[in-house]
Amino acid sequence: WSERARPAALVATEVITAIKAPGITNRIYFGTNLGKFYYSNDNGLSAVQMSTNLPAVSISSITCDPNDQNFVILSQTALGQRNLWRTSAISPTGSWTNVSGPTSGDTNLRLPQAPVNQVLMDPDDPRNTWYVASDLGIFMTTTGGAVFTNLGTSHGLPQIQVNGLAFNPQTRHLHAGTFGHG
Repeated sequence: WSERARPAALVATEVITAIKAPGITNRIYFGTNLGKFYYSNDNGLSAVQMSTNLPAVSISSITCDPNDQNFVILSQTALGQRNLWRTSAISPTGSWTNVSGPTSGDTNLRLPQAPVNQVLMDPDDPRNTWYVASDLGIFMTTTGGAVFTNLGTSHGLPQIQVNGLAFNPQTRHLHAGTFGHG
């Protein structure tokens, strides 16, 4: 293992998360501590910023539809703001849409305004079904972020900080890594 030179666009920032895009040999996505999203089409030798309308808050995770590398969801870690964003057009002029649930009405149908630590797409329905690990538990949407269900409430999980998720497609089991509850 050897470190690569950091693209010039990323020199003055801290990369928090990075993933390899499925289906495109040389594409990598980067999220920074300053809420900046970058993509590279040359295996990280250079990077292009695509952060239009993203808050300047640390990006905690990035996930991508395995069938469409332009359909990307990222999460952020702020208190008091909506922390889940989606795009379907990776380009220098691409923009992000907040997908944290409804902006008004029943607060039980949206993500709480708490840090989101990770988001996973269900491999059988990556456009609509997502699992969200947050500082207030695990949430799920089957509507592409229009409405969320608190899995703690519906499955008896305590309201705890969940830092990571893993999904087993064979058993359809969702595994959670928590802070302070083993």
